[in-house]
Amino acid sequence: MKKLLSVVLAFVMVMSAFANAPIANATENISEWDIYFELNEDGTGYKVTGCYAFATGVLNIPESYSGLPVIGIGSNAFYFAANITDVILPDSVEYIEDSAFSMCQNLESITFGSGLKSIGIQAFVGASALSSVTLPKNLISIGEFAFADCSSLCFVTMGNKIQKIGENAFKNTAFYDDTSNWTKGILYIDNNLIKARSSVKNVCIKDGVKTIADGAFGESTSLSELIIPQSLRYIGDGAFGNSKGLNYTFYMGSKAQFNAISKGKQNNKLSLSSIHYNTDCHTYSEKWTVDIQPTCTEEGEKSHHCTQCESRIDITPVPELEHTSSEWITDKKATVNAKGKKHKECTECGEILKTAAIKQLKCSKPKLSKIENTSSGVKITWGKVNGADSYEVYRKTTGSGSYKKIGKTSKTYYTDKKASSGKKYYYIVKAVNEAGVSSSSGSLSKLYLADPTLKTPSSTKKGITLKWSKVTGAEGYQVYRKTGSGSYSKIATVKGNSKVTYTDKKAKKGKTYTYKIKAYKSKVTSAYSNTKAIKAKY
Repeated sequence: MKKLLSVVLAFVMVMSAFANAPIANATENISEWDIYFELNEDGTGYKVTGCYAFATGVLNIPESYSGLPVIGIGSNAFYFAANITDVILPDSVEYIEDSAFSMCQNLESITFGSGLKSIGIQAFVGASALSSVTLPKNLISIGEFAFADCSSLCFVTMGNKIQKIGENAFKNTAFYDDTSNWTKGILYIDNNLIKARSSVKNVCIKDGVKTIADGAFGESTSLSELIIPQSLRYIGDGAFGNSKGLNYTFYMGSKAQFNAISKGKQNNKLSLSSIHYNTDCHTYSEKWTVDIQPTCTEEGEKSHHCTQCESRIDITPVPELEHTSSEWITDKKATVNAKGKKHKECTECGEILKTAAIKQLKCSKPKLSKIENTSSGVKITWGKVNGADSYEVYRKTTGSGSYKKIGKTSKTYYTDKKASSGKKYYYIVKAVNEAGVSSSSGSLSKLYLADPTLKTPSSTKKGITLKWSKVTGAEGYQVYRKTGSGSYSKIATVKGNSKVTYTDKKAKKGKTYTYKIKAYKSKVTSAYSNTKAIKAKY
């Protein structure tokens, strides 16, 4: 019995010794047997897809499994793995997929291997105990919200190969929320621009920056001017997507270098701004440019313009111009019963400068004084009318017909050159000035007879023979003669329209005679024909 009690006591003592031993040493590293692996489709390596739910402590991912390298951490692999306190990744791991360690609230540290190139979306979101992150030198991309809500994360360092930083990758971290980490409204991590405040207006990105994160200026609606260093290589998606006020961009390198920068989607606000190259400021011309032309009533504006854009300085008023007066403009014509109105206005702005009345029409009707046939047509003559600027001539062909205007002249006579020989015409005249047209003159009529054309006469034994052209409407012709420099006298009347020849039998040998002809009808005669001279030979 005592022997049995001794055995039991010894067993209890052994068990107590195990119970009081430090358990941490036994559970410090999560066993490789508790980690789940999945072979890639191409069979070249494995990725980790998770671990035993109750595994606790340090997750030390092996560099290989079943003779092949471990190259990645799969999506959601350790999502909400609350028992993981530390993660160590080997150099073989090249990628961490989306949400791989999200909500690992007790994760205090992570050691990245040198081969890591990409970190997925929300890969460490909500890892609230994580306080420090040193990203490997070969890392190329970080997904959006990758370290968001890591509330204790106050220290981050990156390598120089980063090309892509997702939007809000470090939002709501201790580093992000610490205002001392922001420089003039800009948050940088090493040579990377992470975020800009919404209030920034004029931004000079610090020299050495290579990458601008996605959506970095997405809330900066007030951004108006931006200076970009020559060191910049990558601009993320939507980095300037909502920078609607961005007017001017200054790039410290050449146009070719700017075009070589990798630019993500939705950055049209940047490309639409006025881009200046090889400078960090505007270069203004010394010459003045008139931006607003002055008028007669308002000042203009001039300034010095940037040589590469429309930015301007030294905005200076240009004095208003003096008015330039027009000639008188008639607003209302005067009549024989009322005055009219007229004004002068500025030819530049249209402002009325002067007004005046137009005198009531005092223009008397003209008085016809003479009507006669001429070699050019029917000539009408009248007396001058005071105040008249010109005269209008009207004609009709019958006593009961209506008058039609045939001409206008500033003289006191007019010749109707379109009259037809043998026809009778009636004429009236009206005076005209700026106020209007006077009443009609009295009427005068005239039968128009064209003047004959005298042909070269011939001297015969019977006398000097004359011939001329036939005149329409004539009843006959009157022959006139003069000797030497004497005066003309009518020597014969030849009756009959068609009789267009006459022999002067009284011409004396050796004397020189000059002849001319008139056509007649009743008491109306034409103008004289041309003259012809001849010496009688017989």
